Amino acid sequence: MSMLLARLEELLPFMFYIKRANKKLHESSVVSKDSETSLCATYEELTEEELTTRLTEEHERGKGIDEKTIKFSVTISLALTILGSAGSVVLKSVESPNLSIVSSLLIAFSVIYTISGGLLALGALKTLPTYGFGTNYLAQRKISGKEIIALALISQEKINIVRHLRNEASYQCLRNGLVLLLIALVIYAAAPVSKRFESDAKGAIVGKVEKS
Repeated sequence: MSMLLARLEELLPFMFYIKRANKKLHESSVVSKDSETSLCATYEELTEEELTTRLTEEHERGKGIDEKTIKFSVTISLALTILGSAGSVVLKSVESPNLSIVSSLLIAFSVIYTISGGLLALGALKTLPTYGFGTNYLAQRKISGKEIIALALISQEKINIVRHLRNEASYQCLRNGLVLLLIALVIYAAAPVSKRFESDAKGAIVGKVEKS
């Protein structure tokens, strides 16, 4: 069952991303000492300086993931250009009706995957919550000390998981789109060969008929 879900996730990464991202966003917004008793207690074993350092690292990690995802959208734009050009060539060059239909479907799904990946990548421009930041946090830190830093760190780690899921889903969409494009190009390359074999077969049949 788990293997089936894994394969399904690779086919529909954007659907799984939406479900998991919403869950993590909810979890990050309701973090409390009661809901994260074990993890919070573990984090509070660190010094206040170590917790602050880790929180800063998570902030930087979040920025790094967003930058990587935004750059990814440039790659997707280039992929869309290639898809449009290649799709036009494939559809015009494949003369076999059956192969033409298959090529059309492959190109269509390839474009859908690529656009989905592009939309996910552009989602990095959307501002996600940042924890361990602002006036209220500083005020609570003076009252609660390490506890509030630990809770902020837990929430920030969950938000960064959302960023990671988005980046991975965008990559999987682009990969699927490019795989479908490659298959369409293989059909395009093989179509003339198939046509030649078909012509040779017809020639052989006609020759036998004439001899008989």
